Amino acid sequence: MGLLVYFSSASGNTHRLIDRLDLPARRIPTCASEPVPAVREPFVLVVPTYADGEGRGAVPKQVIRSSRRSRSARRVRSAASTTRRHS
Repeated sequence: MGLLVYFSSASGNTHRLIDRLDLPARRIPTCASEPVPAVREPFVLVVPTYADGEGRGAVPKQVIRSSRRSRSARRVRSAASTTRRHS
């Protein structure tokens, strides 16, 4: 498997998941002032989902910003979403 590019909020849940996978990964910054990582190879985008009942806000704003500012977006080969499992 190739590179993972992921976003994890301050909770760190997605970060802990990515750490357990033990695969090459780059994190999309949570702070808008931090530079977006330049990715020059195909990758899988991993993001948590946040949505209301209508689907608004499902993709974190930092991920949208990253894809708009980066030429790396064309290298996305797949996208995976994560969520907390509630019992």
